[in-house]
Amino acid sequence: MAAVQRHTGINAAARRSAVTWEQEWLPEIQANLARLNQMDLGALPDGDLAAVLDDALRILARHWEIHFTISFAVVNEFERWHRNRFPDAPATEAQQLLQGQMNASLASDRALWQLARGFDALTLSDYLTRYGARPAIYCDLGAPTWAEAPAPVLHLIEKYGSMADPAARVAAMAATAADLARRVSERLEPAERPAFAELLTLARATARMKEDHSFWIEQQTTGAVRRICVAFGRRLTGAGILRAPGDVALLTLAELLAFGAGQVQPHLPQAIVARGAEWAANRQVRPAPWVGATPEDDEPAPPIATAWQGMGVSAGKVVGPARVVYNLAEAYQVQPGEILVCRETDPGWTALFGLAAGLVLDTFAGGMLSHAAIVAREYQLPTVVRAEGILASVRSGQVLAIDGTTGAVALVQS
Repeated sequence: MAAVQRHTGINAAARRSAVTWEQEWLPEIQANLARLNQMDLGALPDGDLAAVLDDALRILARHWEIHFTISFAVVNEFERWHRNRFPDAPATEAQQLLQGQMNASLASDRALWQLARGFDALTLSDYLTRYGARPAIYCDLGAPTWAEAPAPVLHLIEKYGSMADPAARVAAMAATAADLARRVSERLEPAERPAFAELLTLARATARMKEDHSFWIEQQTTGAVRRICVAFGRRLTGAGILRAPGDVALLTLAELLAFGAGQVQPHLPQAIVARGAEWAANRQVRPAPWVGATPEDDEPAPPIATAWQGMGVSAGKVVGPARVVYNLAEAYQVQPGEILVCRETDPGWTALFGLAAGLVLDTFAGGMLSHAAIVAREYQLPTVVRAEGILASVRSGQVLAIDGTTGAVALVQS
C-alpha cells in the first residue's frame, strides 16, 4: 500500500475503506440484519417488540455511521493517475478498467431475469426474502417495501424475459477489463507495475462497494426497521387505532414506544386522521420553479431547447424514444429500448437500467462517482448527467440521440 500512496497521494482513510468494508463493516451489517430479520415479531409481547424497535434504531444509526465513514476517493485517484500517466489514452479507458464486477444490484437483476425465465431453483418468495427490502421511496421508513407490495417486481419480471443474461454481460466486461489491464501494465515501467496493480485492485473494490453499501445500508437496513414498524402497525390496526398497518408511519417514535409500554393514548385516532390528510395534501404541492423574487409576468419564456451539452459518465451512443419520468413509480413504465429521462436516480432505480437503452439526468447528480454513473457503466448503458433543462423541453415518445462519452444530447424527432 505504501507504493500506491507514493505514486498517487491517496490518503490513508481512502485506502482503508474498501478493505475495512470487506473485513469488518459488511460482516457487522450482515450479522445485525440477520438477527433482526430472523425474529418472529408476531410472537413477541408489545414491550419486547418496543425493545426490538429501539435496538433496530440503534443499528440503523450505526449503519449510517459506517455509510458516512466510507471514502470513495480511490476511484477518483485512480482516474486522475491514469489521465496523468496516459494523457493520450481514450477518456473512457480508466472506467473500462473498473468494469465487469458483479455487485448486489446486478445480482438482484440477475435473480429477476432467472424468475422471468422460469428457473425452478428460484421462486418469487425466495426473491422477495433476499431482495424485497427495497423501499418504494428511497430510505423512507414510511414507504412499503417490495416484500409488502410486490407489484413492481411482477411488472419487471414481465419485461425481463426478453433480456439477455445479465451475468453474461458482466463476465464479458470483466474479460475486456482484464485484457485492458494487461495491456496497460505492459505500457508501464517495470517499477511502476506493482503500484498500478495495487491501485487497480483498490479502485475496483471501491467501485463495487459504492453500490453494495447502498444495498446493505440504504435498502436492507431500512427494510429491516420498516418490518418492525409494520409489525407494530398490525397491532395498532387490530386495536382499532389505525386503518391499515402502513399507517404506522403517521405515528411518532414516542407514540409507538408508549403503545409498546401499554400506555393509553386516546388522542391517536383523531391525530392520525389529521396527519394523514396533511400528508396527502402535501403530496399534491409542487415546489415553485424559482427561488427568490417572482419573475416579471412579461418576462419572455426561455426558448424550447433541442440540444443539450451535459457530462458523459457512461460511454456509448444510442438513438431512441424518450421516456420522461419524475419519480420511480412513473419510471416503471419504461419499455425496452427507451431512453430514460429523469431528474436523478438512486439505488431504487437500478432494476430499470437493464431495460433502458440510455439514461439522461437533468441534474449533476455526483458526476463520475454518482450512483447513476457507476451502475450505468456496469450495464454498458450510455448515460449523460447535467443535461440541464431537458425535463422542461422533452416529452415521452420524442426521439433523442445521446452520446455518453461527450455528454451531447439532441432531439432528433418530435
